[in-house]
Amino acid sequence: MVKEWKIREAEKIREMLEKNELIAVIDMERMPTREFKEIKKKLMDDFEFKFVKKSLLLKALEKSDREGIEKIKEILPNQIMLAFGKGDPFLAFKKLMSIETFRFGREGDIAEDDIIIPAGPTKIPAGPAISDFAKAKIPAGVEKGRIAVKKDTLVVKKGQPIPESLVSLLRKLEIRPIRVRLNVVGIFVNGKLYKRDVLDLIYKYLDMMKEAYRKALSLTINVGYPTKENIKYLLAKAYNQAKYLKEKFGG
Repeated sequence: MVKEWKIREAEKIREMLEKNELIAVIDMERMPTREFKEIKKKLMDDFEFKFVKKSLLLKALEKSDREGIEKIKEILPNQIMLAFGKGDPFLAFKKLMSIETFRFGREGDIAEDDIIIPAGPTKIPAGPAISDFAKAKIPAGVEKGRIAVKKDTLVVKKGQPIPESLVSLLRKLEIRPIRVRLNVVGIFVNGKLYKRDVLDLIYKYLDMMKEAYRKALSLTINVGYPTKENIKYLLAKAYNQAKYLKEKFGG
């Protein structure tokens, strides 16, 4: 027999699915609690967040009469957060993805940028910890009872994994090198489901349009088809060709 609280929760989810114009599905796997709270706080004016169990969400989707809502089943991760809002799905996606924070590194994490230990005093008391700096080949000494780094030192290059030997030291130095963003897997609005590959076009679209413009401009110049955009290039091309012919054959 289905527990009463599960029935009530599934009904509550169904109501939220039907009353909110826009529904974003977020994969919460490996999302640290502390960092999520930071991100959520900055988005609360635009979105309402709700963590849901997959089984209850599936029941809510089955009971919902909203047109097209069943499409959400196609993108459900194992750990689900729903963000409810309104408006354009691409702008909502950009807003959700624009907020980021940083967490401490774990062994095997890939550095998105160079990780550099800056020169200067640290908060670490002089003592056994200085051996951690030596192992990481970070020049360090003692100043006023604290360990001080003598010069900026690159310890992990961009694209390289963070070694186990550095994880503890980076934490002691309060360096959080790993960028954390929401993992939005799709957005449902107006009966349509926009998956991540489509939503990502908001970042790629401008570059795609620029590239298309460059190729179109080059084509019209090569075939000699005059337009407002290419006329100055065609005139310059004609001038240079005429100049070349005059120098070669005279006249």
